[in-house]
Formats: sequence, structure tokens, C-alpha cells
Amino acid sequence: MDGRRGGPAGIALLVALVAAAVLWILLLRQTADSPLTRVPLLDESHYLTEAARVGDQGWPGTEPFVMSPGYTLLVAAVTDVAPGEDGILARAPAGLIAVQLVAWLLVGLVPAAVVWRLGRARRFDPRTVLASAVVAGLLPLLYPPAAVYARTVLLDLPLAALVGLALALATWRPRSPGWLAAAALALGLAGLLRAHVLAVLVPLVWWVLAAPGAYPHRHPRLRRAATAAAVVLVALLPVALAAAHNSRAAGQPTGPSLNGGLNLYLGQQPGADGLFTVLSGLDQARDPSGRRYLARRLDRAVPDAATADRIWYAEALRTISEQPGAAFGRWLRKLWLHVQTWDMAQVTALSHWPDEAPALRALPVRWWLLIVLGLTGAVVAIGAGRGRGARSAARTDDEVSGDQPRAVPWRREAWLWLGALLVLVAVQSLFFVVARYRLVLMPSLAVLAGLGVLTVIARVRHAGWRSLARWAPVPLLLGALTVPWGLGEARDLWRGLEANNLARRLVILADAAEAVQAREAARRDAGVDDTAGDAADDAAGDIADDEADRGAAMASDGDADAPETAGAPATAGAAGAIAGLIGDQAPVTAWRARADTLYATACRAMPRQHEPWHDRARNLAALGDVDRALAVLADGTTRVDDPRPLLALRIGLVRRAGLLDEAEALMLAFLREYPGHPGMLHDLAVLQGRRGHWLAVRETAAELRRVAPRDARGWLDGAVAAARLGDREGAVELLEQGLRTVTDPDGRRMLQTNRDRFRP
Repeated sequence: MDGRRGGPAGIALLVALVAAAVLWILLLRQTADSPLTRVPLLDESHYLTEAARVGDQGWPGTEPFVMSPGYTLLVAAVTDVAPGEDGILARAPAGLIAVQLVAWLLVGLVPAAVVWRLGRARRFDPRTVLASAVVAGLLPLLYPPAAVYARTVLLDLPLAALVGLALALATWRPRSPGWLAAAALALGLAGLLRAHVLAVLVPLVWWVLAAPGAYPHRHPRLRRAATAAAVVLVALLPVALAAAHNSRAAGQPTGPSLNGGLNLYLGQQPGADGLFTVLSGLDQARDPSGRRYLARRLDRAVPDAATADRIWYAEALRTISEQPGAAFGRWLRKLWLHVQTWDMAQVTALSHWPDEAPALRALPVRWWLLIVLGLTGAVVAIGAGRGRGARSAARTDDEVSGDQPRAVPWRREAWLWLGALLVLVAVQSLFFVVARYRLVLMPSLAVLAGLGVLTVIARVRHAGWRSLARWAPVPLLLGALTVPWGLGEARDLWRGLEANNLARRLVILADAAEAVQAREAARRDAGVDDTAGDAADDAAGDIADDEADRGAAMASDGDADAPETAGAPATAGAAGAIAGLIGDQAPVTAWRARADTLYATACRAMPRQHEPWHDRARNLAALGDVDRALAVLADGTTRVDDPRPLLALRIGLVRRAGLLDEAEALMLAFLREYPGHPGMLHDLAVLQGRRGHWLAVRETAAELRRVAPRDARGWLDGAVAAARLGDREGAVELLEQGLRTVTDPDGRRMLQTNRDRFRP
């Protein structure tokens, strides 16, 4: 390519890179101290914690990958930052941010390069090709959610970049086994991030088998078949290695991750609406495989995540087989959810990011524009090869010299990228749809949009605007399809979920700041240096009592203990993180006040779910406004589907106020309304023990063992009561009976620890 023709492309690329750099610098500066980046939640926290574990154990670690192995391995490779006990990142994961930036640029540059290469290889006018390549490149780079996810722990942009790169490598050199192997390897690495993208192998294998004249040697069919088989094997290799590691670590054959069954169930459960659904009682932050949730629901032991994964798959497949029509309807709805314009969030609160980073408001592309331009481009690029006007659309300035290009110069390539788009949408629709899962579609949409623009410009130049008449209805129909018809209620609910998401992050910041302040105040009062430890904390209380309290913290569903305003113990890293965020004085009140406003929004949006009411009341209590907290609980109790957590929190607030008689009376009233509630029985035993009523504790623990014999707390509470009443042998016997009955690993660990302490 000569300098005259390469000049505009080089200038356009330079301008794009400078603009992206400016935007990225603004985005980094504006979000440096944001709770949306410094307080990871759910998947974000899981991958950071798992990456730190892999870093300690060595690659790939000794535990199976519960969630996508590629996330854990990539994060472990580029960062050593993990959230502390307070849940806050002490510093930004610089290596991960760099990876995200490169991936974001690739998601834009790869489609631009594909369109440029196809256009110039077919001798189209350089200015036309440049304009089309710029469109293809800018669409992903100017899409705000793409910029948001480039700033988080979630690796959907590297996933999109690898899928786009795989298709680009195949498009550029369809006859080269080496390039096809590189394409397959890129796709295989993408499969480590999310295994379902291996569905792209379907159009990729078609591309190898159907390419005319690709193998003009002896036995061309055999050569094509062998190449296609090699592409499949190379693509499956990374995922197969991850599955082998998981199988070895789990002690049984498993897949590359152990939450696929849960995700399939969430998408196929009766009543699912195609969006991510939160199962009541499932804590995916601490139980990502749903093992503990299943053990409670099925009332039997679920020993490990691999077993849980098989149970979830069986449940999902049973639902599909029993209601195939409903399952097909859900699948069709999810196909539509992929193209409608609403950017539904999941882990990160997309609607609140522009408040944290105003630079995002400068990005004009919306999902509807990507869908309309991409699918219209596919129709135009593929349809241009049909009818008498096909050749006029393909004429270029080079035709004057008699150098005739083919009538449909990129129709086959358009089919490849469209096929990848369609199979990804079809497979993803088996699960559920959220905004970040759609990012993997961006490279295909951008390439198709660029090819469509290239075709339209060429056709208009040589056949006039009237030649586009037959395609005019296409963008109008697609635009109508992207309107989120009938999703008003769902959008209100998700706005509440996003508000709740941000409020949780703010409360974590406030909790950590108060913990740091409390520690520093205690040390100043005691005249202790800031670096001194807290060894004296372990001296108070009975050992078995301490273990019982730990059991309450780990397993109590009632949460009847009052809210701890200090939150989890703050680490040294937390003090640095808080200091870096807010300086010498933590604006705890401002954080909590903003969180209260967000929680109020969440309560209005999802009044039947107890979590926002519960968390708002806890936050108000931490602000010292117990009266408002009790009023919120009273209001929420009349609205939510399950009022038990709110009633339990009310008991906790009364208990913390020192009104122990009233707290015990409320507990007994709760148990009359909900007899046999294990969490409340345990909390009642703890309260009775703190009041010294050990005979009552013994009776309460016996009732807990009767209604929930596999709950370790009943055996532990009974052992504590026996020890306090002087019956050491009875305490040991209860602990040993518990070890013979309880199957939950955490519960058994508590029982064994106390049994060891009672041994001579």
C-alpha cells in the first residue's frame, strides 16, 4: 500500500488512539476513588479472591474452578491485589486495568482492520474503505458499557476480543493452516473465560469446509476435513486442560467450571423471565456453586461443588423436559432480550456509573445502534449478491481499467461473522441475558456494520440512492424490535437492584472506616502503638462459647444479632485503603446517608424482597437512628414475602439496646409463629446463655437438634450448656454425636475443634 493511500488510515488510527487515551485517562481519574471500583462485589470479589489463592498455591492451584477458570488464571497472572477482610481493594489492580484497556482497544481495532483489509484486498476506493473501517472501529469504542467493564474485574472485554480475533484470523488467511490454528487457539482461550463461546466452532468449521478453492491440492476434501478436525481439537484443548484439572481436584469427572448447572437452572426455572434471577436464600457470594443452598432445600448432604453442579443440571433438564413449550418460549424471549436496547446490569450498577465518571456521557453509541447497524449491514452485505443490481453495487474505480472484482466480494465473510453472532445468541439464550453477556457480540456487529456501510457507499456511488429502496424497511423493523416493549416493571426492578448494589458498596466503605477509627481510638486510649496486635481479644469468655458465636456468624439465617456498626475486622490494608480514599476523616455519615437514599429506592422498586428493607434498617441503626430503623422494619414486615429476616433484625435491635427480656419475648413469639426455625432457635440459645439461663439453653438446643439434626449449632449449643452446667462428659458425648450426624464440612469443623479442646 503506498503512502498516499496509507496516509488517511494512519491519521484516522492516530486520532482514534489519542481520543481513546484521553477518555481512558479521564475515566481512570474520575473512578479512582469510586466505591464502584474499590469495593468489589459478588463475581468481582470471587475472582480476585480465587486469583490470590492460585497465586499462593501455584498454577493452577489445588482446588477446582467453581466459576470460569480463565477469569481466575488471567487475574492471577496480572495482579496480586485481593479484597481484604473488609472487602475493599487497598490499591487499584494496575495489571488488570492494562489488560482491560488492551482488550477494549482490540474490540474496536480488530473489526476496523477486518473491514479495511477486505475492502482494500478487493480493490475498493480507499476513502470508502476508510470510512467503513472507522464506523466498524468506533461502534465498540464509543459504547458506554464497554468502557465501564474495561474498568472492572469482569473480563467480558477480553472474551469479546479473543472471539473477534479468532474470526479475524480465519477471515484473513482462510487457506493457511497456521493462521487457522491461531484462530482456534484464540477461540479456545476465550472458552476458558466462558465455555459456551466454543459454539463459534460451528461457523468456523463451515468456513474451513466450504471455502472454494482453499485446498487446490490432491485430495482437497480430505485436506479440508483434516484441517477442520485440527481446528476443533486446538480450540478444545484449553478447555479440556481446565476440565482435567477440575476432575483431578474434585475427584470425579467434571467440566471446566462448576456453576454451569446453576446458571442453566436460573435461566430455565419455572417463572424465569430471561433475566438474571436471584434465588431467595442463595448467597452466591459465599456459595457460588449453590451447594449449601441445595443441602438445605433437599435436606441431605451435598458434599462438594461438582455434586451440586450435577444436581442443578438435572433440575434444569427436568424442567425443560416437563415443560418443553414453556422452555422454548423462554428461549425466544431471551433471543429478543439480546437485541432490545435496555442495558440491564448484573454485578455492576451501570446506571450509576455516569455519576461517578461523567466522561461516559460523551460516548454516544447505544445498543440499539449496534444492533440496527450490524444486522442491517448483514442484510445488505449478503443481499447485495442477489438480483440484477448486484454487480452495480460491487463496481469500483478500478473497473475503469478493466480490473473487475467479483460481484459479491465479501458475502461469504459476512456469513461467517453473522453465523458466529447467531450461534452465540442461540447458546447464550439457554441461560439468561444481562448487558455484559452481550459484549461478546460487539465484534461481529461491528464488522457487519462496516461491511454494510462499505456496500451501501459503493452502491450509492454507482447506482444512486434509489438502489437502496428495497433495504429501507430493514433498519425500521430492527429499530422497532429493539424497543423494550413490556419491560417497564422489570426495568423498575433492576433500577432498584442497581441502587441496592451501590448502597451495599457504600455501607462496606462505611463499616471499614468505622472499624479503622474504632481500632485507632482504642489504641490511643490504651496508649498502644498503631502496629500492636489485638491478642488480648482472645482472652475473654469460654472457648466453646466463642465457637458457638462463630457458628452463629457463619450459619444463622435469622441474623438475630444486632447489626455490627464496625463490620468485619479491619486489616492493615483496610486502613491504607480507607486513608487513600478519604484522607484523615472518613465521611461515614455521608456514605451512610447516600446509602439510605439508595436503599429507599430499592425498597420502592422491589417491595416484596426483604433484603433492601433489612439492609436499610441495619444502615439506619448504624447511623444511630434506631427509631427509623424499627419503623422501616415495621413497614417492610407488612410488604415482603418472607418477613422472618425483618422480624429477626427487630429482635437484634431490641437486644442490642439492652432490653433482653423484650428480646427473649420477641424470640418466643417468633417461634410460635414459625415453629422449628433453626436460626432463631440458635439465637435464642445464645441469648439465654448470655443471660446465664443454661437449663433453658439445654432445652432450646434439644429442640434445635430435634427439628434440624444435621445443623451443627444444635449440638454445639447443647455442648456449651452441658459444660456450663458442669457435665463435661455430656458435652463431649454431644459433640461426638454431632460428628456422627452432621455432614456439612464447616459444621463438622466447628464440632471437631471443640471436641479436640475437651480432650485431656
